[in-house]
Parts: sequence; C-alpha cells; structure tokens
Amino acid sequence: MRLCRRLGTKALLHNSPTAAKRLGAFGVHLSGSMQREIGRAKRSGAFVIASTHSRGEAVRAFKRGADRIVISPIFEVANKGLPLGVSFLQSLNPTIRSKTIALGGIVDEAHARCLSGVFAFASIRFFVRKDNNGV
Repeated sequence: MRLCRRLGTKALLHNSPTAAKRLGAFGVHLSGSMQREIGRAKRSGAFVIASTHSRGEAVRAFKRGADRIVISPIFEVANKGLPLGVSFLQSLNPTIRSKTIALGGIVDEAHARCLSGVFAFASIRFFVRKDNNGV
C-alpha cells in the first residue's frame, strides 16, 4: 500500500473487505460468491467492484451498493461457459451499462469497438498482442 500511496495509485484488494480496510486500500473486488459482502464493504468506506455473470447478479450487485461491476464472459473464452455476447451488454439498462467493466474474450480492436456504453473493458490478451501495441 505504501507504494500505491507514493505513486498516487488506487489499490483494490480481492475478496477481503476486512484486509482492504485494515491496509487502507481504496476498495475491494468481490467475486460472485462474495456479493453478500458488498454492504459491509461499502459501510467501511470501500469502493466496491463486484464480479457478475448474469443480469440478475448485476442488478443484485447494484442494489447491494456496488460502485461498478465486472460482467463476463462477453466473448468466448475456454472453460468460462457460454459467452453473454454484445447483445446482452446492449440490453442492459444504460445506467448499469455505464458502470460495467466488460471482461472475457476481448482480444482485438473489433471486439473493443463492440463495447459502446460500458465504463471500461478488462483483458489480458488484448494488451499483450503486438499488433495492438501491447507489451
């Protein structure tokens, strides 16, 4: 946390609201099975990002107080279940969509261009591909 503070970077811890509060992290990322902890994390002052995999989970996460959600998989990813698809993202309430981080199978600019209206997208393969100016 000292490094993050020195660099002016916000840190989020995974699945541990208690540790996030104790260490002074900006917030917490909660997996789908940890959604019941959203309220407790918010009461402690944490910024909360919740992982979701369906419309119902997304709505519940926001009702519980999540600041942002990650929803996945959008495109096909091995061993991650059926992709939700771009049409699913576009069918979300615009307020929910604007607070959504899309994840899963986003590997090129064509995929990224399909994600209009979302807050952001997360990917590994998109950024490490040389033709996307990755590392």
